[in-house]
Amino acid sequence: MRSVTILGATGSVGESAFDLLMRAGGPEAWRTVALTGGRNIARLAEMAKALRAELAVTAYPELLADLRQALQGSGIAASAGAAAIDEAAARPRTGPCRRSSARRGSRRGCRCSNVAALWRLPTRRHWWPQAVWS
Repeated sequence: MRSVTILGATGSVGESAFDLLMRAGGPEAWRTVALTGGRNIARLAEMAKALRAELAVTAYPELLADLRQALQGSGIAASAGAAAIDEAAARPRTGPCRRSSARRGSRRGCRCSNVAALWRLPTRRHWWPQAVWS
């Protein structure tokens, strides 16, 4: 089973990634490690429940109580703030790597499961949405 983390899940690119995952088998085919979003707490919680995510993160700490209430009883952890987004991006998504270097028996192994690209515009303070696949 492949794993995915969607950063900026409630934005347009995140919505497209969500749609793609649901069409590709949803939670039966994909392990969703984390979803992050902004102020659209209802949509973030809906997506997290549909994909059975392990973690849902809002960028706004003042909305954490709303996110926890929306996820109540689902077993999905909730967090908030920039540090929580960093943690979600850094969460391991897979076990052994399937890259060619790992298949050749590299003893160092591959750290790609711990790498996520988070982009910020130099003049803006919000995250670019991006799906992180492994």
